[in-house]
Amino acid sequence: MEVLLGGTIISVIAGVFEEIGFRWLIFFSSIMLFPLVDWLLLGFAGVHLVQLLYEYIMCPIANFLTLGYLQEYLLGEHGWVVGAAIVSVNASFRKGHAYLGFVGWMVSWFVGMYLFW
Repeated sequence: MEVLLGGTIISVIAGVFEEIGFRWLIFFSSIMLFPLVDWLLLGFAGVHLVQLLYEYIMCPIANFLTLGYLQEYLLGEHGWVVGAAIVSVNASFRKGHAYLGFVGWMVSWFVGMYLFW
């Protein structure tokens, strides 16, 4: 019983801190970082490579795979930076669960997108 209780407490604490990290800290820092990286990679010259990558490739693919439920955030009025942050942070979340195998890796991606929704 002690092992079950201890494991449950550790799982809850890990889940809470994981959500704080991925859904808040990394997400908001990505929103600030992407425009800077875009500007550094020729954005200052009017060539927005990072924006084009996310706006025309990554976010439409993610929107298709999530059946359009996140379209408002990925492709909508919130801007390309929010969509880029969601896709990138969720890719990091998925990568952190690669030890679960291919099925767990894919499920982690969908669960992560659901949690952003």
